[in-house]
Amino acid sequence: MKRRIITLTIAVLFAAITAGSSLSAYNPEALYYQSQQVSTKGGAKSVQVVWANLNDPNIKVRNAIASNTLQTAAPLKDIAEAARPAAALELAAINAAFFDPVGAGYSGTNIYYGVIRNNGEYVKIGGNDLVMGISADNRVRMGKPLPRYKIYHETAGAYETPSDMWALNHTFDNANERVIYTSYYGARTPANTKKAVVVRKGVVTDVVNGPAPIYADGFTIASLGANLKYSKGERVWYTIAYDDPDWEQYDTMVAGGPAIVEKGKIRTDYAEQGFDAAKITEYSAQRSFIGVTADNRLFIGTVGNATMLQLAEIALNMGAVNAMNLDGGASSSLYFGGKYVTSPGRNLVTAIVITYNDPKKPEPPPAPAPVLPPDAPSAWAASQVKRANELGLVPDHLNNLYKQQITRAEFCALATLLYEKIKGEEITERMEFSDTNDVHVEKMGALGIVNGLRDGRFEPDKKLTREHAAVILDRLSYEVGNRLKYYYPTYSDNDQIAGFAFGSVGRMQGSGLMGGVGGNNFDPKGRFSREQSIVTMLRLYDMCENEADE
Repeated sequence: MKRRIITLTIAVLFAAITAGSSLSAYNPEALYYQSQQVSTKGGAKSVQVVWANLNDPNIKVRNAIASNTLQTAAPLKDIAEAARPAAALELAAINAAFFDPVGAGYSGTNIYYGVIRNNGEYVKIGGNDLVMGISADNRVRMGKPLPRYKIYHETAGAYETPSDMWALNHTFDNANERVIYTSYYGARTPANTKKAVVVRKGVVTDVVNGPAPIYADGFTIASLGANLKYSKGERVWYTIAYDDPDWEQYDTMVAGGPAIVEKGKIRTDYAEQGFDAAKITEYSAQRSFIGVTADNRLFIGTVGNATMLQLAEIALNMGAVNAMNLDGGASSSLYFGGKYVTSPGRNLVTAIVITYNDPKKPEPPPAPAPVLPPDAPSAWAASQVKRANELGLVPDHLNNLYKQQITRAEFCALATLLYEKIKGEEITERMEFSDTNDVHVEKMGALGIVNGLRDGRFEPDKKLTREHAAVILDRLSYEVGNRLKYYYPTYSDNDQIAGFAFGSVGRMQGSGLMGGVGGNNFDPKGRFSREQSIVTMLRLYDMCENEADE
């Protein structure tokens, strides 16, 4: 069948150009948008596509991550514009590979399934293996690089046999897997971590039984059950290599799958590639895709209501020698010229961003990994945090990052230690949740101090707000025998306090366990830090001890 493409809208040149650049600096044939009708066996399909001529050295392709952390989601526009270099005269972006979004029917982790490599640095490995690699001089290779990484450690000058690692910044699938976590993942390892080794500046600083912190100046090795034989003070590092060393030169890798066109031929072996869900392989749906032609032109596009086979036909008829599917459905979205061409139906974790950069301006350095808060508590909290530690009220994994907003699971760990210390006995009951096996969460759930969602999840890594902290403290106080008196809150922002938390906030104010944030405001939706949590637990402990003495 003769390939044909009917172009409905020719290339559009947008006049908005970065300040200080001239119109002549931008080549409209290097990066442009088209709306096309492309033939398939089932009829012509409308395709929204951005073309990038990779033969132009001013074209750059990169991954962009929401807020530079893999557990955060944001609109495609926000991700793309945050990644816009100062030299960019034009920018295009499309959603990247599959991820598990927050929302009904999903795990709520935002975990991204695929490989991310930017400027030679690996950000994510795990899940789908298929990538489109782009070299510094814009050569493209599609395939599975299968990076192999190993952990090395040295004790008393002796190098131990390296250990294989399963993934980088990914979740666990079974008890034998070892995963490396960097600060791109977030502030701490997953809630179901059973064993973790914290490495800072190349040296093991802590070995933790449970979730552990991740520092910007190092990494943390974590496992669901595998034995991690490391000791404090050991030198530890990891390496990444390939069975095929040619992959090393592709310093940018964008993930996708399944492959729909390879070496100029349509592929339909989706199940063999690891994609067997009918919604991906059989049903008609909103689709996103990426491909490259024989003359080194890259295209990113979206198609409404197409099967995977029709998407492959479209890519082939657009001249693709290699093409792969991207996430579709509500994720499918395309951005060009400062506006949406295809609007997203949900927030995204990552995006593929293409820019045409002013050759007169140097390429900016890559965005640094997130800088985490310092370890020392604030001056106002230092003595109280120290005393709480002396009393055994602070678990080891919370003795750092004191200014960081506490999570629901972390607050449960503090609450459990306080309850068991005051009561003098361990909580033996457990309540199970579908998304965590954290023992502290299960103990607090069994006592009714915390509740899960209707679908059985707890959301252990969700950040705790001030009003939710008030509710948990109120219930905890009751369970340890310290029944707080009713007190009507007198804050200026009373109308912002949720109904379920109103009474608890009042009792916090009346008892002095929690105060306001200034200006006679409680800030119910505001952040509650680790050090604030530790101090309030210490206050409740002292309150119970004083009552016992009377």
